[in-house]
Amino acid sequence: MKRCLIFIFLILCSKIYASQVTDGLIAYYQFNGDASSSIQDSYGNNDGSFIGSPTNPYTEDNFKESLLLNGTNQYFRVEDNLNLDFSTALTIICWVKPTTLSSGRAFVSKWTSGDGQNRNYGISDYNGAVSADINTNINGVNTLYLNSALAANIWQQVAMTYDAASQTLTAYLNNSAYSFSTSSTVQGSLYNGNSPLLVGALLPAGWYYSGYIDEVKLFNRALSSPEILQEYDYVVNELGTVSNQVPEPLTLSLLVSACCGIFLRKLSS
Repeated sequence: MKRCLIFIFLILCSKIYASQVTDGLIAYYQFNGDASSSIQDSYGNNDGSFIGSPTNPYTEDNFKESLLLNGTNQYFRVEDNLNLDFSTALTIICWVKPTTLSSGRAFVSKWTSGDGQNRNYGISDYNGAVSADINTNINGVNTLYLNSALAANIWQQVAMTYDAASQTLTAYLNNSAYSFSTSSTVQGSLYNGNSPLLVGALLPAGWYYSGYIDEVKLFNRALSSPEILQEYDYVVNELGTVSNQVPEPLTLSLLVSACCGIFLRKLSS
């Protein structure tokens, strides 16, 4: 009986302290520190530069610093390189807090509008829907809309995955109130053009994003639905990022320590 209780307790603790997914992680942008001319990729070697002098203020939601874009001329740019070319599978995850929702606001794009094979992949806000876009050598340009509405002025996780083996393109939206996803069938390998990777814009169409964006990650494989939620839990519970939803990490540590002491005393009595 004691072993069973210990097992259940450990499962509950693992839910509190979710780990981030690192298998297949290629680039990770936390946007912490000053918004200087360049920033380090926290995981790989895909450094980039700020365009238009955006800021990355400390937010009220415990993200530390987040990239704040004006929706007019500001974005973050990473020059094209082989690490960012995904032929058969990819995942993009980011956290956004839009100040404005409209018909075209790109979160992350490697996509030069109207330029054939330089349209590669991207995830955007389109009239309040999450728009996942890819361009393959069989089906061409494919757009998938997740029509569950994005919300202004709250943090939410948006993600997209593509897996050529299963011929599946999927879009995700998760926040403290609801969780949605949708999928479509797509065939073919992704085109690998020479477009730069942009956070907060799609050019030259001018899809400039307005609001906060943080925790941008790119993977060279399609994460599963449980892994997308694992990333959500990691940001919420481990980084303590979603305002008024969970205790901050120190509070969680003290809470777990106290519960462990009480639980172990009960088992030994």
